[in-house]
Amino acid sequence: MYKILFLIVAIAIKSSLGCGEGNINTEPDYQLVFKVWSGSNVNPYDLWMNNTGTVGTSSESITALGNYKDGIVDIGWSTAKKVRIVFYDHEGWEISHAVFNAVGSTKSDFFTKANLLQSSWGGELKNSIPNEFELKATTRYWYINKSFGGCEGDITWNQVVYEGSSPGACAYENNHPRPTFLTTRGVAENLHTSSYVEKACIFATYLQF
Repeated sequence: MYKILFLIVAIAIKSSLGCGEGNINTEPDYQLVFKVWSGSNVNPYDLWMNNTGTVGTSSESITALGNYKDGIVDIGWSTAKKVRIVFYDHEGWEISHAVFNAVGSTKSDFFTKANLLQSSWGGELKNSIPNEFELKATTRYWYINKSFGGCEGDITWNQVVYEGSSPGACAYENNHPRPTFLTTRGVAENLHTSSYVEKACIFATYLQF
């Protein structure tokens, strides 16, 4: 009976978030070490930075129900060669990704333009000078901004938003589940007006050793 009740609650949660089944298509040659789903009310940055060890179970590392962090993020980073971050849609298919050089970095400083090796944003990002490329920029995380233009003119490739019960600085950051994953396919977009900005369901990070 308890299993049935849990299944009903789980389905209701996933339906309300529009996350579908949420089973992600994992990356070959990489180890999944971090996964957060939209609407789980967890600050991804805090979970990433805190030395909490393993969070969640191996089954939750693949399915939408349950966030996951492998303890190797905290204790085994020094042997990593590459970092791959991926944003998935409600069916578990990739929307966007970026690959970084992990050699000589830490979990807190790998996310830089200098470490970027390749991304789904291609030459537009690789050959540009982003306005901001920060793991943490106030209440915006994993933030890659091309140019500021006020809230109605922000041109951005990627942004993770979580600020608890406080409203975001701009309207496009609000009225979404917390955390919110705003990302784009191919090119930077206006987060306020573009219909090509997507709200990812799952944010995952992989390491290659």
